[in-house]
Formats: sequence, C-alpha cells, structure tokens
Amino acid sequence: MKISILVPNLSQNVLSRAHLLGKMLMRHYEVEIVGPVLDGGIWEPLADDMSVPRRALPVRGAVHLRTHLRTLGEMADGDVVYAVKPLSTSFGAGLLARIARKTPLVLDIDDWDTGLMNEEIRTLSVGERARLLGYSALYPFQIGSVLGRGVCERLIGTADSITVSSPFLQEKYGGEIVWHARDADLFQPSGYDRARIRENLGIDPDTSVLLFLGSPRPHKGMETLVEAVRRLDDRNVTLAIVGMDATPYCQALAEHASQVLGPRFLAYGMQPFARIPEFLAMSDIAVIPQQKNDATAGQVPAKIFDAMAMEKSIIATAVSSLPQILDGCGWVVEPEDPDRLADAVRFIVDNPDIAKQMGVSARKKFNECFSYDANALTLKNVFERFN
Repeated sequence: MKISILVPNLSQNVLSRAHLLGKMLMRHYEVEIVGPVLDGGIWEPLADDMSVPRRALPVRGAVHLRTHLRTLGEMADGDVVYAVKPLSTSFGAGLLARIARKTPLVLDIDDWDTGLMNEEIRTLSVGERARLLGYSALYPFQIGSVLGRGVCERLIGTADSITVSSPFLQEKYGGEIVWHARDADLFQPSGYDRARIRENLGIDPDTSVLLFLGSPRPHKGMETLVEAVRRLDDRNVTLAIVGMDATPYCQALAEHASQVLGPRFLAYGMQPFARIPEFLAMSDIAVIPQQKNDATAGQVPAKIFDAMAMEKSIIATAVSSLPQILDGCGWVVEPEDPDRLADAVRFIVDNPDIAKQMGVSARKKFNECFSYDANALTLKNVFERFN
C-alpha cells in the first residue's frame, strides 16, 4: 500500500512533522511526501534529506483551486492520502483527491492553528485586520486565509481517520495521539563527543550552556529566557539559540540578547536536521520557555523530545502537556517568570548529580513513550484498516 503525505507548504517547518510520520510509516508501507513550495525553496533543515521520497509543486503567486489544489490532489496518487494540517493545500487537496478517486483521507493535526491565528490577529490594528479579511476573501486558498482556514476547520469531521500530536488536540478533535517522535538511534547520547563538538564551535569546556533549539517566535518566551540568563549574572552560564533565521523578529532578538548578555550569548542559524543531536550533546540544559496563550495551548514542541532522547536536563514552562511529559524527568516553571527560570538553571548547575539522573530518566521515558518504536504501532493501526 502506498501512502501520499500531503504537506501544506514544503518551505516551512511543517515538513518536519511529515518527515517523522513518513519515517515511521516506511517501516510498513510505501510512502511519498507531496506538497507545494510557497516560499522559494524546501525548508532548510530537511532540504537535502530525501530519506522519505518527496515531490514538490513550485507555486509563484497566489494558490488557485484549478491550477494548484487539483494538481496537488493528482500528485498525491497513493492508495491513502495523509494530509498534514487542516489547510487548503493539504487537507483541501486531499478532499479533492477523495472526490476524484474515492481515496481514503487521513488528517493529521499537529497544532491548534485557529489558536495561532487568533493570537496573531490580537496583535493587529483595526486596519490590519480589515486588510487580512480582504486578502482572505480575495485569496481563499492561501494557507494564511482566515476564510480558507475556517472552511477547512469545519470539514475536519469528514476525514476518514484523524491523528493528533497532543492530548489537547485529541480532546478537541478526537483521533489517535502520535507524538513528535524521534529516532532513538540517531538521538543516541553515547554517539556524540561533547568535548570535540565544543572545540569545533569554540565553546569553553567549563561553560554551562543553556540551549534553545528551534524557530524563535514571540509566543515561545524568548524575552523571558534572555532576561533569566541576565539575572543569573554568571559568566560561566551561556545562552545558545540554534535556529535563527532572517525574520525581523530573530534579528531584533539577536540584537537585544547581544546587548544584554554580551559574550554569554551565542546565535546559530538553521541547521540540518541530522545535526540537532550535536548541538544537544554540547549543551548542558535544554529550555522550552513557552508563553501561555492560544498560540501554545495545543503545542507540544518537538524539541522537548530531542532533549529527552539526548539525556539532557530540561526546563519547560507549565503550558499544554509539558508538565505531564516532564513528570519525574525535568523541571517545570510558570510561564513568563524569569526569576523562577533563573532559579531552575542555578539549581541544575549547582547539582550536577541530580541533573544527570534526571537526564537518564528523561531518556528512559523517551524510549518508552516518545520514540519511533513507541509510536510506529499506533500509526500502523490507523492505516491498517485501509490496507
């Protein structure tokens, strides 16, 4: 049986979700990823990784029903279509494929996109909101269209099966939970030389490195993280952010962090997916400082599982399912509280034996619950009914 995974935009990090789903499904089925390229190129961390076969539809300008959505539906020629996110260029194209060929359609919901959009809209002026509505009406098939998203949201119940990435989303939409799983063999702590990696990066071997790994965005608590490191006022604690891009937000964040922390701030651009374990191996503490709002209500950042797999000490905020995931194997603090975050960092730095044991517990829980091995059977059971 062949499964076509439809991705709404191969230029964005949603490709990472499709990639991990594809890797697990390839244990049992033929798999191919299909999607449009809306922003000039394939998402950089996976651009050169073709371990899951991929076909792209370059799109210039607006997305159109006849020109693009139907073509995507035809390109997704598997026996089952697996749409990632309820958006027009994935789920919408999948619906067209089902109408044309009676192909079963499975929907994966990895985030509460309505919540993300609500949070974005709250920051807009009245004029900006009016322009967004006008844009949405004029270009309803763009993934940024409020109207298009609303229609797809209403059609979620028509999917033949649903998978989700968190308990919040399961409660909202039903379906089976398939976590943002990771390959336990790739994320293997013993496979990386911490000292050598630090030497190559020019990082002092005695420095405690606090790592944020991922795409920095306003809802991810970056300002709180920078402020916490500032309040620590410890020259032996360095903040490293891996995943910086060319967005105005990242540029402003880098400038602010450099001014506040000086040499205690290190910035690295987007990295190939295969290098993520290296950066974790050289770090001491992984931090997931999410804010608490609609944008984060349904999110379980994949980087928490990266860190668990690599036996890291982990600090996260009490948002979504993070407290339950880190129960017994990490530290949880309240969102937007730099003092509590700084206290947690200080405790870990001052108690290396406890920190090491928590890391071991995190790896054990990862293997049991959040690895490919732990999630592949759930995913197989979703698709076996169509085989």
